[in-house]
Amino acid sequence: MPSERNIRIGNVSGATGDAPHAMARMVREGDVDVITGDWLSEMNIAYNAIAKAENPDLGYEIGFYDQLSECIEEVAARKIKILDDWDPELTPSCAAAYIGCWGIVEALEAGADIVICGRVTDASPVIGAAAWWYGWQADQFDILGVDLAFPIAEILADGTCYISKPETMNGTVNKFNITAQLLYELQGELYLNPDVVANLKDIQIESTEQENRVYVCGVTGLPPPPTTKVMIAAPGGFQAETTYYLNGLDVHAKAKMMQQQLAHLFGGSTFSKFSSQLYSTEAVDPSSQQEGTTMLRVFVQARRKEDLTPAKFKTPIYSLRMQSYPGYHMNLDFRTMDPKPFMEIFPSLIPQSMIEHRTQVYPVQRPSYETTSPHDLSSFGETVHAPLGGVVHARSGDKANNSNVGFFVRHADEYPWLQSILTVEKMRKLLGKDYGGQRIERVEFPRIWAVHL
Repeated sequence: MPSERNIRIGNVSGATGDAPHAMARMVREGDVDVITGDWLSEMNIAYNAIAKAENPDLGYEIGFYDQLSECIEEVAARKIKILDDWDPELTPSCAAAYIGCWGIVEALEAGADIVICGRVTDASPVIGAAAWWYGWQADQFDILGVDLAFPIAEILADGTCYISKPETMNGTVNKFNITAQLLYELQGELYLNPDVVANLKDIQIESTEQENRVYVCGVTGLPPPPTTKVMIAAPGGFQAETTYYLNGLDVHAKAKMMQQQLAHLFGGSTFSKFSSQLYSTEAVDPSSQQEGTTMLRVFVQARRKEDLTPAKFKTPIYSLRMQSYPGYHMNLDFRTMDPKPFMEIFPSLIPQSMIEHRTQVYPVQRPSYETTSPHDLSSFGETVHAPLGGVVHARSGDKANNSNVGFFVRHADEYPWLQSILTVEKMRKLLGKDYGGQRIERVEFPRIWAVHL
């Protein structure tokens, strides 16, 4: 447990494109221990997979990167932990399973300051932060089964929590908007997560004497379900669209005329989807052209890009401009009529037993140490000036910009001397003028009488 006090967790994103400066404000005004953010959804998992297919350097949520870049020095100075879902491994034809919190816990226990997750569930970063802070175990379901709200959750050791906000920020936190937030995206009284099922039937949300602070309790926990959600995304084909604007009298009749023309025009097409939908309703006595305008959206999809070439969509649909409804006006951004790829989404369930939950800590902290029981070098007897290679064998190598050398002796009674003399400082002296201040790591292999640097 990092501290005896309650943990304070601030959330700065509920979806891609959320408030672009929320992280910086939370860092400066929230007085929090951990910041969480949710940047992945079914929508942008799909379109980021498309972006990655077109450019391997893309395919991640730039919003998280921009927010963190704005305040990373302050995050480091305040020692705030950052937990987010920002999966950079999205690829076309992928399945993203919604996983739980224990990889986050493992990363925090390993000393990570920033934990970048794949598609964890919405609650997992908060559960993971609290489980790490208090040392909760995976079977403490009553403690783990707490639902949390935006923007700051102060979680107690028993799993209950206070919901508040930074005092310097505008807005209101009361039992009614926390109730509204709780009811968002529920599916009954059991809130499912890969690590725990939160039973919300007896939840209580209580006002406190402090303004903008409510207390949440009464949630109990049940064992997790055997399955978890998996969102499967695969290339679905290509799509294009355009928009017509209709004004004046008889808007619905004008739209019907346009739709009949489109149906005739594309009657023999190989589109996998064709729709023409009217948005808004006909205005009565509008005071401006804008108020009196209705939009007709034409949208098509096809499995193959060649089925949406200009000759098969853009050119024929534009050719109607001189023979269509009175007051014809078409959106002149012709780029929308060029085919662009889309992904299809197939939500499903997968047994949790099929998922390998892994934590990768970067950079990997390799062990480096001096010998634990050095001997006084004078205890080995009289010394003479001689080449090190007269007693010690060595083998050097390199990997990219890392160089290494291993030293070993031939007899067991020589090894304590090698351990004692071959320190990091001694290695710096052996390198002489070739040493340029680089980091030197040192380990020992006692069973083969070797020291490696």
